[in-house]
Amino acid sequence: FKGVMWMSKEALAMVKVESFAEMLTALGTPNVPKHYTNQTSVWWFVEAAAEVQLEDLKAKLKASPSVGISFDKLTDRSTISELVLCFHYIDVIQGEAKTAYGYLKECNDGTGKGIAALVVRILEQLDISMLDVFSGSTDGASDMFGNDNGAKASLIKQNPFALFTACLAHKGALCSKNLYTSKWYLYYEYNNFYI
Repeated sequence: FKGVMWMSKEALAMVKVESFAEMLTALGTPNVPKHYTNQTSVWWFVEAAAEVQLEDLKAKLKASPSVGISFDKLTDRSTISELVLCFHYIDVIQGEAKTAYGYLKECNDGTGKGIAALVVRILEQLDISMLDVFSGSTDGASDMFGNDNGAKASLIKQNPFALFTACLAHKGALCSKNLYTSKWYLYYEYNNFYI
């Protein structure tokens, strides 16, 4: 189980499980059952590991004095839109700020209200109320950050004390894209390249 957990954390392909089991055996790991090399069994382990990690995340979020969220829509695949939600919290045992990445959920309603409703449903699955959320960040798109119909507006109605900001990574990417195509940047590159 720990081996499969390690494979999933390292994002190794599950088709490698047979060679991984062989390596564990070669390293002297006792009693590596042959059925561990079955990919169906591996996915059962991955699902079990996900449940363990989910329960661990629930406990950490509940214990944290503050919880922040970051979310965005992923439209990398043409047929399915997904929402990724990250959590920012204080690990009270280690005494440090932490981020848990990648709660991914299919997003069937891409409107601001639909996105906000999905965020709230995910929070509820983790036993977190929107009232427990002190901050949020997302990109500057109108469906996410719009003051009237964006997800931010819907979430602020549920917690008017939550502070929402536009994601700095998104803003930085937009700025660098605009900077690269600006005449000033091309002039700067030209002059520094030939000096």
